[in-house]
Amino acid sequence: MRRWSECGHNRKELLGDKLDLEHITYIGQKETAKKIYPNDPCPCGSGKKYKKCCGRK
Repeated sequence: MRRWSECGHNRKELLGDKLDLEHITYIGQKETAKKIYPNDPCPCGSGKKYKKCCGRK
């Protein structure tokens, strides 16, 4: 579809061969959260064990 903001061109005309939907990779996919065990260092950065810091809640 032609749009005014694209000066009368459609996206395929503007991007040419750069638009290849089969080979798109998504950046920023969330990684799975690592399980925190009681004796691991606390993720808040205090240097204490998790069970003695944020794990007390």
